Amino acid sequence: MVTDADVAAGLRKLGLSGAEAEVHASFRSFGGVEKGVASVVAALKRELRTILVPTFCWDALAPALEDIGRNAWSNEGFVAEHPSPPRAFDPLTSPIDADMGVIAKTISADPLSRRSSHPLCSWAARGEDADGLVANHDWEYPALPINRLMERNGSILLVGVTLTSCTAIHLAEEVAGRKMFIRWAVDSSGRVRPARTGGCSDGFDRLLPRLDGVFREVRVGESRLLAASLPELVARAARIIREDPGVTMCERKCDRCVSAVAGGPVA
Repeated sequence: MVTDADVAAGLRKLGLSGAEAEVHASFRSFGGVEKGVASVVAALKRELRTILVPTFCWDALAPALEDIGRNAWSNEGFVAEHPSPPRAFDPLTSPIDADMGVIAKTISADPLSRRSSHPLCSWAARGEDADGLVANHDWEYPALPINRLMERNGSILLVGVTLTSCTAIHLAEEVAGRKMFIRWAVDSSGRVRPARTGGCSDGFDRLLPRLDGVFREVRVGESRLLAASLPELVARAARIIREDPGVTMCERKCDRCVSAVAGGPVA
């Protein structure tokens, strides 16, 4: 049974004590944790100076207002998947998509955490200058909090997940010259506005064999923890994507991947 001390020791082995880190985590990956998710979160809070977690929410997503080339969007598909009318995003009350995981949800619920205002791709930060990471989150720049963390020489921590959960790779796509997809969301006044988002990440693990030396690894219980320098990861991944755009293509060769490899939306 994993304890909070075990998690903390793993973070120290990775060289993350006192670090600022973007965290993507699967609680179930540990196999069993004494005192549950609270133990993992307690260890993260003790060891990391600042924590940044994804808190994406799709409640504000609205039908497209225009047809844009290479944007991988269908209003017919949207209506089928989102039968309820869109609701304006509120950082304080809008739910967090279940795919973000219970660790991200627990951290974002901390009274000391601050959540950004992007209607679809919000982030929550806790710790040193959390406000500085998430303030004024431009709807055109979903990866803005990650970029700010990168400028602070932050780290990436993957807990029991792989690059398919690593949103920093979307930032690498932008650095490589790709445009993020355009979606539409309703704002607090009821107006529908464009907002950028990332695309499919199912093929991102194909980057991993070519990122030799970037990640450090430890095992805690049944979970594999991977850590890396955020600037190094983004720079290396961007270079690989520029040299081999198809490396991020998922096995399905979905519309989003095909459009991303071609450079993203034409607008």
